[in-house]
Amino acid sequence: MFVAGCGADANPAPRGTMELVNAHGAALADAVDRALKLPAAVPASLRTAYGTVDLPFADEQTRARWHGQLKIDPIYLERHTAVMKQLMDRDGRLPTTQRDPVQVWQFGSRSTGFTMVALGGEVVVDYALRLAREYQDRRMWVAGYSNDVFGYVPSLRVLREGGYEGGDAMIYYARPGPFNERVEELIVAKVHQLTGGRN
Repeated sequence: MFVAGCGADANPAPRGTMELVNAHGAALADAVDRALKLPAAVPASLRTAYGTVDLPFADEQTRARWHGQLKIDPIYLERHTAVMKQLMDRDGRLPTTQRDPVQVWQFGSRSTGFTMVALGGEVVVDYALRLAREYQDRRMWVAGYSNDVFGYVPSLRVLREGGYEGGDAMIYYARPGPFNERVEELIVAKVHQLTGGRN
């Protein structure tokens, strides 16, 4: 079974040709073959938890500045403006948050088992790296693209860098603008809650 990780901001390099696609695919398959030589038993017991967290969008001033700085084909800006107008006409306001599903599967005990964390959206790699640091006593896999894909989910670092994953892609997902800087802490706090904490 394949489960995508948090790779929204990861791309192979170099890229751009079918030959490179084949080479990267072969390298990935070789890595899987090497990993399969070291199998680990997965305990039969299972504990699951599910919740959601409301990710706040940036305030109106930040959204207006972001919209004015976008350098994309005007047709996408026109489509985005039309969708935002429809939302305003229907609801009287733009959405202020995006509901994000967070799910945890704990196989066996914390110390000898395996934990899978499933996050909604196109999640950047910083979440997997941070949770690995915070849960060093557990074997853990952090998956993105789980239960819902509503847009990119940037970390604080990516938000501050800006660019495509930091906000520009929200145009294509028909979202009102980028997220505000609290999203990483909100998601990680929900993971802590659902796992029962780091200890």
